[in-house]
Amino acid sequence: MKNPLRFLLAQTAMGMEAEEFLKSDLGRYMVGRAKQEGEKAALELSRVSPWRRRRIQQLQNEIKWASSFNEWLASLINSGRGAAATYDQIVAEAQENPDGDRLAEHTGERNDD
Repeated sequence: MKNPLRFLLAQTAMGMEAEEFLKSDLGRYMVGRAKQEGEKAALELSRVSPWRRRRIQQLQNEIKWASSFNEWLASLINSGRGAAATYDQIVAEAQENPDGDRLAEHTGERNDD
C-alpha cells in the first residue's frame, strides 16, 4: 500500500459512518428488521419437521444472515476505532520525534537529504 496513513484514515471514516448509520432512522430500522427476521426464522426453525432438510437449511441461512448484518456493522466500527487509535499513536510518536522518520515510515515518503 502506497500510504498506510491514508488507509487508516479511510478505515476510521468508514467506522464513523457505520456508527452514524446505527444512530440514523434507517440504521435503527435495518438492525431492528434483521433482529425480527432472525427471531422469526428461529421460531419457525423450532417448529419445522426434521425431515424438511431444505427448509431447515433455508431458515438457518436466514438466522445467520440476520446475525451477520449486525456483526458486519460492529466489525466496521471496531476496525474504525482501532485505525483511529493507531493513527493517533503514529502521529503522537512523530511529534515526539521531530526528525520525521516514524511518520515517513507510514506515509511511504522518506527525506533522505
